[in-house]
Amino acid sequence: MLAKNYKQFLALAIGCLLTTTHATAGFIWSAPKKTQPDLWEHLRARFTMSDASQIPEVRRQIAYFKAHRHWVYQLAEQASPYLYYILQEAEKRNMPAEVVLLPMIESAYNPFAYSQAGAAGLWQIMPKTGMWFGLKRDWWYDGRRDIVSSTQVALDYLQDLEYYFAGNWLLAMASYDAGQHTVKAAVRRNRRRGKPVDFWHLRLPRETRTYVPRLLALVAIIKNPQKYGMQLPALSNRPYFTRIPLKRQIDLSLAAKLANIDLKTLYELNPGYSRWATDPDGPHSLILPIENAAKFKVALAHVPLNKRVLWRRHVVTRRETLSGIAKRYHTTPKLLVKTNQLHGTLVKPGRVLVIPVARKAIPRERLIAQQAYFEQHRDNMQPAMTIYRIKAGDTLWDLRKKFKVSIAALRFWNHMTKNQSLIADEKLIIWTPTLSRKAVRNPALPTRIIHTVKHNQTLSGIAHRYRVKVADLRQWNPKSTTKRYIQPGDRLIVLKQYG
Repeated sequence: MLAKNYKQFLALAIGCLLTTTHATAGFIWSAPKKTQPDLWEHLRARFTMSDASQIPEVRRQIAYFKAHRHWVYQLAEQASPYLYYILQEAEKRNMPAEVVLLPMIESAYNPFAYSQAGAAGLWQIMPKTGMWFGLKRDWWYDGRRDIVSSTQVALDYLQDLEYYFAGNWLLAMASYDAGQHTVKAAVRRNRRRGKPVDFWHLRLPRETRTYVPRLLALVAIIKNPQKYGMQLPALSNRPYFTRIPLKRQIDLSLAAKLANIDLKTLYELNPGYSRWATDPDGPHSLILPIENAAKFKVALAHVPLNKRVLWRRHVVTRRETLSGIAKRYHTTPKLLVKTNQLHGTLVKPGRVLVIPVARKAIPRERLIAQQAYFEQHRDNMQPAMTIYRIKAGDTLWDLRKKFKVSIAALRFWNHMTKNQSLIADEKLIIWTPTLSRKAVRNPALPTRIIHTVKHNQTLSGIAHRYRVKVADLRQWNPKSTTKRYIQPGDRLIVLKQYG
């Protein structure tokens, strides 16, 4: 994986979707009726690696999946929007079809997944790696979440690793997890000692020694699900979406209306966009279901370029700054300078600014703010996200006292202005410093946490922190917990079930 030592094996699935630069690729959004041949048959026919189901490490992972077979089914459903597209891209490169399953290990096929190390997206790409491969990342857009862009980078990186290890795909996949230098050092160490240099004989980090067998276990199960008592959802083997080129920025709520789809679906199809509109500097495109594409094109042709984003006139008052105005309207000073042809960031009172604003509140925009808040406070707290439905008579002061958070934080999390009132039955996002029963999680999909043991920590103390049982910690970490005492620096796996 690109984020060393940090994984989200069965990550929270907030939404699934994608943007692309290929008009013919696609995926299925909901489980369709089975067609012949279905996507699983297509995938099985293109597996090229040797059968590993009898290797002890792989058998242990198969047993784990058999004990949690409902996770396998939900993983398959979570992957359904992306499998067709990624398989087609892998085939174009003559790559083994097994690589299509890597996002199951990396992010549980959740394009909105983040790791503690800062990796993001389906393939859990680190910021520096994305930069190396030319992925764009700014206030408006994050290419690491864009399914197509991130897939191209991940496949490029895997091919580089395969070349580096002379065609050995197991070492390439291990390097995707641990880093190529870690694997190369293990190979050199074994070579000096006259030992075999294949994956199964290398001394690698514990997580990497699990990572590859877990992938091969999924391959074995998909090859023959009946053998292991599994059932996979039927997936159609045909494209689902198309790419619509745009000439400039467009409000996503307007785009959803023109395409006759709901806004949530549009965000899920285009997870790279972080805000209420596409990036003003590009990419200028949207991914839409094929069946909605023609309607969208016709409707879009009747919307002038200058009407595709809603603009508001703002008269600058005394003591206002460009950064303060940008924050108020959830935009950036850079965009205000560009759209108003300013020569700098200083604005005089009385100056009229034209500002692009959202046509309606965007839930995804709020979630982006939540992620930023989480990253800022991760070292001091274990925040849980609560969705609160506003009741008649509620005030921010009431919610401040109830959830023990600041009014400023409530406004920030929900993109509220100072004068904005609460409306009954609307929903607010609230982050609290303890794990709440109302935390928005899918109870069927636990989050995989890597906990590094600190000085004086005990198994019971760690279990209490994550609200799990000591027996479960022992089961998840058999090698670490067979010792009488855990040691500082030990890394423990925690499968946290929320709900």
